Amino acid sequence: LELSRLAHDLKRSFPMAKFVIWSINMLADYAHYAIGRDLIVIETDKILSTSMRDALIQKGYHAILNPQNRDFQEYAYYGEKSVFVLEREEAYGLSKLDETVVPTPERIWLDIYYFITRKGLSFSPSELGLMFANMLRKEGVNFNRLLRYARRRNLRDEMIIFLYNLKQSSPLPIPDNIFIGRKQAIEIIKEMVEGATE
Repeated sequence: LELSRLAHDLKRSFPMAKFVIWSINMLADYAHYAIGRDLIVIETDKILSTSMRDALIQKGYHAILNPQNRDFQEYAYYGEKSVFVLEREEAYGLSKLDETVVPTPERIWLDIYYFITRKGLSFSPSELGLMFANMLRKEGVNFNRLLRYARRRNLRDEMIIFLYNLKQSSPLPIPDNIFIGRKQAIEIIKEMVEGATE
């Protein structure tokens, strides 16, 4: 509700603007616990980013343009709702929701993973894993979309490792075809690690 209201306000202030808006809370249905502090992310181009940040500050948000690692680590400590404005024009993995452009759940999940591992986002990796399992159980995961976006984020190998380990240790329905050309390599690497640690 707040996200759609904010998107509507931004469209009114910037009628010709192209932007993507999402928040961690969009994955709340898959979480174990209620998400404590939400983080809203707006992706837009460099021309609009400063104006958008300023408009958000005027609306009472703690808006930060191109946040640094420290901002990701401390976003939950601010009294106001945090909004990170990223100068980013990634067109993959998007859909329209009531005339608002939002990322697919797979893309949101991967971006949270990226922020945790690359920016130090203060968010539980365990909870992120649970969210993935619940996404898989409820609506399912589009693995092609997940891995294609992971490649664009330079995270494909990490996702293959995550999915392989998940398949080995859980009954979750992870298709074998995503490991084609990699399964043998993963098995060999596993043997090499065992040999190196004897």
